[in-house]
Amino acid sequence: MELEQAMEADGNEDKTFAAMGVAKTITTVVNAVDSNPEILAQVQEIIIPIVKLTLDAKLLDLFDNMYDLVDALTFKLRSISPNMWPVFELTYKLFKSDAVDFLDEMLPSLDNFVSFGVDVFKARPDYCKMVLDIYQTSITSDHLGENDAVNGCKLAESLLLNLRGSVDDALPAIIGTALPVIEKAETNALKLATLNVVVNAVLYNPGAALHILNQAGPTTAPAFFEKWFAAINVESRLPRVHDKKLSIVALCALMEMDPTVIPESVQAGFPGVVSGALKLFQEYPKAVQDLGLLARKDLQEAFEEGDDDDDDDDDSKFLNMNEEDDDVWDEDSAYVEMLANESQRLREKSVKQANGEETSDDEEEDDIEEELGYISPLDIVDPYITFKQALTTFQMKNGNGYQIATTSLTAELQTFLMEVMRLADEHAAAAAAVVVPSA
Repeated sequence: MELEQAMEADGNEDKTFAAMGVAKTITTVVNAVDSNPEILAQVQEIIIPIVKLTLDAKLLDLFDNMYDLVDALTFKLRSISPNMWPVFELTYKLFKSDAVDFLDEMLPSLDNFVSFGVDVFKARPDYCKMVLDIYQTSITSDHLGENDAVNGCKLAESLLLNLRGSVDDALPAIIGTALPVIEKAETNALKLATLNVVVNAVLYNPGAALHILNQAGPTTAPAFFEKWFAAINVESRLPRVHDKKLSIVALCALMEMDPTVIPESVQAGFPGVVSGALKLFQEYPKAVQDLGLLARKDLQEAFEEGDDDDDDDDDSKFLNMNEEDDDVWDEDSAYVEMLANESQRLREKSVKQANGEETSDDEEEDDIEEELGYISPLDIVDPYITFKQALTTFQMKNGNGYQIATTSLTAELQTFLMEVMRLADEHAAAAAAVVVPSA
């Protein structure tokens, strides 16, 4: 292979640059055949020994290129081949030794291993322990920063979302590692990441999660719910579609609990789960719209970079995706409005800073942006349908709690509740109307 020859070339610097060039060429080949899974799988089997050789030799300068390749292959194939698992094991060993600083580069591949290798993780508890160890190390190690801790939290989320019912033993460690950081984290990104980890634990198993929180101390569970609902009530604290949907479905999981297993320490505030979900539903459509606009902007920029100016007319047709003119105008207007609002926010922030005024955490976010390539099992969950089903279960299982939760709603939220239920019926009808082709 050319990459192996490049590694063996004379001169370390020349060798590294040559190997990087070959690795980038291989990545180009992978991207070129991504529409043909059979060919891509064959290419992968040729590339895996090169990746293993690079990792085994601890050629740190090439790790970025190698993990780009592993990410591309595993993501495009949506599966993990048997020969790819030694790369996972090597990655863990390297993280625990020479490459602890490479978690950012490793993360997409590690997430893919969990997401697309679920059956293997269920059969290999030691693999689950490796991911758990990476998560805990990323948060507790003095050698790593908050960005690494955020990456570790993403792995913990992936573990909980993809391995429902299979990592019960890890739940205390996952919650116990994240809980103290929610308060002491310096960046909003890490506060949100650790909060989402515990919310994920609630979704994974609400009864077990509440028990663990309650066992940690008499005020631990109420304090967590206070932080969670404080985030729910401030739009910027849960800015992304994933953040809002995760909290909605976790609140739905709480609604479906048997009232006899709800700890006494949280019973007083428990009816707030309905109003909390409704608050998130008020912001959810805009978050989805903003995500669509961001994806459109990203697509447009990529398209413009890859085409000449002479192809503008074709670009326009591609980007509009055959939508009606009025719909396109509405989307353009929303995009312009979003840019105008952001520009106004930045001007106001600059004026405050110029006048020596402090900006709050909510005014000065850590640029927590949507991740366009992010996928999770929640993507196929309809929050509206889930909410209606949970509310019905809440009414049947916990009539008193349901009565308090719904009658304590403001008039505005009671009206909005009816709208959410109407949308749930619409979504359910649309899903039922989808015709599944016969085999």
